[in-house]
Amino acid sequence: MRYHHFFYLAACVVFGACATKNSGHGNDSGQVATVDVASSFDNPVQLSASQLGSKITFVPLETTDTSLISNNYLITVTDRNVVVSNFGSESNVLVFDRNSGRFLNHIGQFGGGPDDFRNPYHLIDSKGSRIFLRPASGSGLMAFTPDGKPSGKILETINMSFYPNTVISDSLAWLGGMKDANDDRGETLRMATMSGEVIDSVRIFGNQKLAAPFPNSFTGKTDYKYFIPILGDPLQSVAQVTNNGMTYVNFQPVIYRVGNRIKLRETLCDTIYNVTPDGWSHSIIFDMGKHRFPIEDLNTRTPSSSHLFVTDMAETESKLLFGLSEGWPMDDNHTEYIGIFDKASGTTSIGRASDAIKDDISGFISFIPSHTSTDGAFVGFISPEEVITWREEHPDSKLPAWVSRLKSDDNPVMVIVSE
Repeated sequence: MRYHHFFYLAACVVFGACATKNSGHGNDSGQVATVDVASSFDNPVQLSASQLGSKITFVPLETTDTSLISNNYLITVTDRNVVVSNFGSESNVLVFDRNSGRFLNHIGQFGGGPDDFRNPYHLIDSKGSRIFLRPASGSGLMAFTPDGKPSGKILETINMSFYPNTVISDSLAWLGGMKDANDDRGETLRMATMSGEVIDSVRIFGNQKLAAPFPNSFTGKTDYKYFIPILGDPLQSVAQVTNNGMTYVNFQPVIYRVGNRIKLRETLCDTIYNVTPDGWSHSIIFDMGKHRFPIEDLNTRTPSSSHLFVTDMAETESKLLFGLSEGWPMDDNHTEYIGIFDKASGTTSIGRASDAIKDDISGFISFIPSHTSTDGAFVGFISPEEVITWREEHPDSKLPAWVSRLKSDDNPVMVIVSE
């Protein structure tokens, strides 16, 4: 079975565009970092796991009749658990042990009742101690402990259907809200208590307008095309819509947490921002050099095959992993790359995505991380078919016992790279 991440396009997405020339305000305790994409792209190398960390662990997720992971799934990894949302006909939420891969339990119940969920999309707090699901009613979030026990409700006064982009900490929630107008680039992030009281808000990018906004609706023949990100995080997928001879791309800001900081990056944007209650500021800028395509020109002109686009990324406090497309990602002839930026040294390395990341730590199979865990490790997932094929091609290699027992229809194998 070939596993891939589910493309989750929220009903109320936020559209925008980005440019590195914007000025912001707010508290930024560190300097703005620059990722030298232009120079590194001209000298591609083989990327290695040791560039991300010093320890690598492979964990097969247990396969039972009640713990099957579907073809469409979303995964979050904490310091103790692996939480999986299955989408489709068997919508459910599973919990595995991070260290052993053992299946532990289900979370919540699919259905239409007041304590059921209709969409298995989950959120997890900063410590991984609470798992949140949106009830069928849409109001607030239901909280569960990792062992599946209900733990009350939060944000009960808020219709979470309007805030698909949410980050939850111990006592506060950052809610990514809808824009006020279709040509309005700005997004309002609201900071709320667990009871749902909005105590602060920050307006991202002021009142900047889009040069070519995404239409509110379409009529007639409409074609949809989706780009699954190079690293594989479904929440950073890109949707392209062609209607009446015009092509549009949705711009979806994603807010996320790195350590104690809240960050924001827009789809295909060359800038990552810090967000605080006081405003926003630049955090990391990707220097594309002559390969840069002004994102504000999207939906107004066609990129060339030499333009570079950051498609998706995974960030820890010390490293930044990113996907890079040479040429428009929606074109069949684009070329995919992976980049690693070391924040301490300021160095950037770029390699072809087809070469993946070499396991130079244990000498096992190459892989591509797609996520970061709540404790700052890089996490990827390998299908059983990939492991079996590698095993057949390396019959003399000394391998863990679980490799010989792996079957093609088993759950994926998790790869964790930590400092």
